[in-house]
Amino acid sequence: MLDLLYIAPNSSGDEFESEAAIINYYKSSGNMGSHVDDSEDDHDHPVVSFSLGRSAVFVVGTLDRDEKPVPVLLRSGDVMLLSGDARMCYHGIAAILPGHVPLPDSLTSSHQLNAIPLLQCSAVPAEDLSRVETFLSENRINANVRQVLRTGCVKLQMKS
Repeated sequence: MLDLLYIAPNSSGDEFESEAAIINYYKSSGNMGSHVDDSEDDHDHPVVSFSLGRSAVFVVGTLDRDEKPVPVLLRSGDVMLLSGDARMCYHGIAAILPGHVPLPDSLTSSHQLNAIPLLQCSAVPAEDLSRVETFLSENRINANVRQVLRTGCVKLQMKS
């Protein structure tokens, strides 16, 4: 999947180079306050976010923290892309929603990329898959990937 991210062009036509990933873990009562992802030198490239586990209410606002955000339902398996003007908008997780989360089809079928389904792989016992399903039904994981450096740069620029 990260190979696909590498070749995805951004609005300027440059290639996206995934240089950092952040993993956010939420228990059933978790949330994340409104914030802007502005630590990187490069804000021209997107933040690509992958959701696993419980559904969540993602809120996205504008450049003004005081404007009311819009709620968006994120389910397990969803991919969110913050790019262009949305890249610098305030956003967060308002709530983690209850409910059972089945294992993604990609773990139990081989319909994509000629992959070997994990359920058919003798190295992954069914009881372990059951544990994963239980974990995802009780928790939420968000992984987001981003380019940190400006294209062609090899180190962070010091902010003054």
